[in-house]
Amino acid sequence: MSEEFREIEEVGLGQNLKNAAGGVLVGFLMFVGAFPLLWWNEGRAVSTAQMLAEAKGGVVSVDSAEDPARHEGKLVHLQGEIAVDQEVVDSTFGVKVKRPGLERQVEMYQWTERVKTKEEQKVGGGTRKIKTYSYSKTWSKEAISSGAFKRPEGHENPAMPFRSWSARAEAGSIGAFAVDRAVLSEVDAQEPLKLDDAFMEQLKARVGARSVNLQGEGNSAYVGDASSPKIGDLRISYFQLKPDVSVIAQPTDGVLKSKSMSNGKALLIVASGKKTAQEMIEWEETKNTAMTWLFRLGGFLMMFFGVKAMLGVVVALANILPFLGGLADFGKSLIGGAVAVPCALVTIALAWIAYRPMIGVTLLVIGVVVTVGLLRKGKSDRMVTLADGSQVEMPGSS
Repeated sequence: MSEEFREIEEVGLGQNLKNAAGGVLVGFLMFVGAFPLLWWNEGRAVSTAQMLAEAKGGVVSVDSAEDPARHEGKLVHLQGEIAVDQEVVDSTFGVKVKRPGLERQVEMYQWTERVKTKEEQKVGGGTRKIKTYSYSKTWSKEAISSGAFKRPEGHENPAMPFRSWSARAEAGSIGAFAVDRAVLSEVDAQEPLKLDDAFMEQLKARVGARSVNLQGEGNSAYVGDASSPKIGDLRISYFQLKPDVSVIAQPTDGVLKSKSMSNGKALLIVASGKKTAQEMIEWEETKNTAMTWLFRLGGFLMMFFGVKAMLGVVVALANILPFLGGLADFGKSLIGGAVAVPCALVTIALAWIAYRPMIGVTLLVIGVVVTVGLLRKGKSDRMVTLADGSQVEMPGSS
């Protein structure tokens, strides 16, 4: 069950104009910053695609038992289990495994604050801000500072006695091929680690008289009463990294390292489980495509919201009459889209002209057509038909 209260703040026209003026600079920086972001993204996407295409045509699958010297400097693909040289140890509780990595996850039952803000426009350009603060209990891996709450009384969180922690092995091997942190840091598949009596004794000694019980299949410990959670209760779980991996890399002095491809990019791919070289590269191609579109969307949104922020002063002035403010805010979004769409398309097109001319020219043509269409529509909207059938442009609308 959550608790909440409201706070009402009256903001005058002057303060709204001041806030909007501050947003102009932020909006300008967002708008300008989107151009190099979009340009960089297209270059990154093309170079990554070239690197993966080269890898697809040049990688050789080998048995992990083969002599690495036979494949020195080549791009190889192999499968196997990572055998590490030394145990990974959590010195806090003495938990240790001979695996590529170990992770301790700690959650504490805590108060959390959520704030919702609603603005109501007032005649004269002022606004009424209604902030609703709600408090509820939740499990969190991060310590939540109740001192920063608007109303900390009755919502105090205790200090978190233990934090989440993780570590990786320093070195190991896959058959005859040695691996170091470069490969080990890419391993990510986990499985629960069953907790033993030694861990439970260590935990009980650290939490004093509080109740401690195992949960699930014995891989999680609960500090407190699980049937009735209270603020400050803890859940502690351990996970170990799975050793079964597939790797595409270059053997260098017997150690699997990243390979510098012809375009200068370094290639090292690690996947969990047994994967063919083609499956691994195709997955990287899928990731590259997804990342490219995410950055494109991010660049467009930076332009869109940048333009909206720069027009914030106009909206603040229009809010002197609330219904005009609503129209101005709608118009601000239209202008933001009208500017961001062609700017993003043209920027991407120019980048592609630099990296892949044929596709770039096509995108540039699309961007120009969209821009010209928007300009023509804007002009036609300003034209007025006279009684004799002729058309003239409205004065002062240019």
